[in-house]
Amino acid sequence: MLYFTYQWGLELFIKELLLTYVGFLLDKSGGNIVKSIEFVVCSDADGILNDLTAFIDWVIDNEYPSEMPLKEEYKNYLRYLLQKKKHRKRPEIINPVEYGIAKRYGVHKLTELVLRLKYIEEYFNVYPPREGAFETLKNAQDLGGTVKILTARVFTMNILPQIRQIARDSFEQWVHTFGSANDIALTGEDIYYFKENKSGLRKSEVCNELNADFLIDDKPENIDRALDHSCDVIAIETEYNKWYQPKDKKYNFFRVKNWEQINQIFENYVHGGHDPSNLSLIGYTEGIIKPQILRLEKDMKIAM
Repeated sequence: MLYFTYQWGLELFIKELLLTYVGFLLDKSGGNIVKSIEFVVCSDADGILNDLTAFIDWVIDNEYPSEMPLKEEYKNYLRYLLQKKKHRKRPEIINPVEYGIAKRYGVHKLTELVLRLKYIEEYFNVYPPREGAFETLKNAQDLGGTVKILTARVFTMNILPQIRQIARDSFEQWVHTFGSANDIALTGEDIYYFKENKSGLRKSEVCNELNADFLIDDKPENIDRALDHSCDVIAIETEYNKWYQPKDKKYNFFRVKNWEQINQIFENYVHGGHDPSNLSLIGYTEGIIKPQILRLEKDMKIAM
């Protein structure tokens, strides 16, 4: 009899303790359960938040029409000859594993610079993000995550302060325009700028400083360094990175097709209790799963 009384009392105590804890969470959140899960996501911009290759191909298509002008379209034969002379042969992709105009299409670097300047306004202000990009980052915040953007966008590290500031203001306005549509909380303080030739090193360093859980990037050099020194990496597959295969890396690598799959990784990660092994359930990612002890070691360092 005494045993059953003790057992009943223990169960009652546990129930009261749980109800008190839930009540505390509800009180703090105004009726919504406070998420205790916290993780840090660092996302690249060019090629990740948007589709860089698609934009480059669009520029080439726009600059080099594939069809010659028809003589019948011109009443003035001289105008037809002038237009025909202006018609240039469209360059072909000579190096699909590159994403710069000059390297990808084999055009002169001066031509690349001219095209950059000509289409910079469209790219900076109008070109839309990938489908689901900001929705996924918003969901990451809702799941308890912190989101940072790490970018080596052109001109944002220019030696001239006026050009540098214009480029940064333009990018931050782009983030605000498309991010605010999804109620995502991102400010200029959440954006880190780097020089292109040092982006891999600096991204890895910042990921360590922020104790990031994920870096989302598309450049093989950046991916490789982060996998060795920083955190798990998610890569949206492109022509210029699909050849990359990590070997003997410290952290996990996930190759995805779109932001919807990235969102699923975040969902599984949070609901799986920060256990990387739970991410192996995502069939459409190529995950290199390391033992859970790596994540536990990282969490222990934070606590200490």
